[in-house]
Amino acid sequence: MRYDNLFEPISDDQPCGPDLLLEDDDDYIEYYFEAIDRVPMRYIVSGETGEVFDRKNIDIKKEVAAIDKLLGRTRCLRLLALEAQFQALAGRIVGFSECVQAMQGLLERYWADVNPKIEEGDSTERRNAIELLNEMGQVVMPLEHAPLLEDRRAGRFSFRDYELSTGKKEPRGTETAAADAGAITTALQSADNAATVDQLYEALTLARAGCAAMKNTCMLGDSGAFSPQFDNLDETLRDMIALFDDARPDLAGGTDAATEAEAGDGTPGEPGEEGAPAAVAGGNVSVSSGPPTMVGPVPNHATAKAALEAIEAYFASVEPSAPALLLIRQAQDLFGKPLTEALEALLPGMSGNAIVDFGSKEGFMLDFGRMSQLAAYELPAGAAAVDTGPAEPVVCENREQAAALLTAVENFFRQTEPSSPVPVLLFKAKTYLNRDFSSIIGDLFQHMDQPG
Repeated sequence: MRYDNLFEPISDDQPCGPDLLLEDDDDYIEYYFEAIDRVPMRYIVSGETGEVFDRKNIDIKKEVAAIDKLLGRTRCLRLLALEAQFQALAGRIVGFSECVQAMQGLLERYWADVNPKIEEGDSTERRNAIELLNEMGQVVMPLEHAPLLEDRRAGRFSFRDYELSTGKKEPRGTETAAADAGAITTALQSADNAATVDQLYEALTLARAGCAAMKNTCMLGDSGAFSPQFDNLDETLRDMIALFDDARPDLAGGTDAATEAEAGDGTPGEPGEEGAPAAVAGGNVSVSSGPPTMVGPVPNHATAKAALEAIEAYFASVEPSAPALLLIRQAQDLFGKPLTEALEALLPGMSGNAIVDFGSKEGFMLDFGRMSQLAAYELPAGAAAVDTGPAEPVVCENREQAAALLTAVENFFRQTEPSSPVPVLLFKAKTYLNRDFSSIIGDLFQHMDQPG
């Protein structure tokens, strides 16, 4: 980590150095209060257009250099929290995470000495410094809008774009998503972006774990113990991590530290009572206890088919009005079908115009009629279909299990049959799971001009 050097003591008698703010140090005073003025009071510039603070207004290299210099003389939570805000405002998730980790490390190692110190049991100054991480306009919303990837197909997108495209957040005025949810998920799964996704996921999980560890340290402090609030930040970090977990189940190698800190008897992260659902992280299958059932990624097409049938049975029995039911049935109808049938089902007014263009001067092409003829061919006599194995038992008894199964089947198709429309349909089905009737109506008719 960039700030590992901060864990070395400045001196034997003052391992964290003096509090330069209390000493009215000229360099500290001049930088700190001028820097605070550079932090915007509001992140949302216009509610009518959704315009936000321009991250280019932050000269992050200049801010980091100035803070680094001061941290050489004082181990100060105010400075690290200030830099964390600058990093978030500049759209730098990794830099933000490093600041959180540095704050956590200093508190754990130097509770009595890190600045601002707790004087006569008064922790107000320290609490105020730490809780700068929880500010909506200076940290939380900037992280939501921070660029996640610059993908060659989806372009540049943020977590905010994902929230808008899934309907989790309402747009501000004329705000629109830069990419749809399916494209974002595909970009996160792309091998081209694997290294960046790995780095971002690590940064997000370490930031969330760092906040949980900081809270524990502050609550158990020898003097002036307190409980800092990270509710706003933790919710956003949790949701961002969940996006990565759904797209890349391989990233979730185990329960993260933040979850472990919350886990206990009967709480998330611990096995439930006998017969209660047991959740499997990372988009794997969640099943009830009882007869052996599939746990983990979908292993083959037969299990994927069985999973969709189980999900359909749940929604048809318990939530028959759910639009997810229609999408799941459409996915089943296209299961194992050729491209031409998918085009006829999903692009009914345009499918006949589809062609495979070879881009040659001679104008070689396959029109939709010829593609349909080719799709109708049967296997040659004697040719054996590939057997990928029997279906494993699948259980779906509630919405949470349905969501986990949808993600598992979606991930299976993205890996084994990327040309299939099934993952697109299942992803859309998931976006409807927790939406009410009014929200669904708005989504179904958003393509029509609004009256007036």
